[in-house]
Amino acid sequence: MSSYYRLTKNPESGEWEAAFWIDDHFGPRKYGVRFPSGLTIDPEVIELETKTPEVVDSVVNNQEIPNGTCACCGQPLRYVQ
Repeated sequence: MSSYYRLTKNPESGEWEAAFWIDDHFGPRKYGVRFPSGLTIDPEVIELETKTPEVVDSVVNNQEIPNGTCACCGQPLRYVQ
């Protein structure tokens, strides 16, 4: 398992956002999903809707991730293949 960004529908806003899927956040082999707003969800408790990487790559490759910025330098994040 590993951590990664994936387009995920925010259950509070209903908007598609670049959520960070964090490996081992809720324990061994249990992901946590953090949205740009800071909202963190356990996907085993709340079912989340995602877009497949193929859809993401074909639509937004090398585009800026909405509301996505690097935590250390503040630069915009981009989708890459």
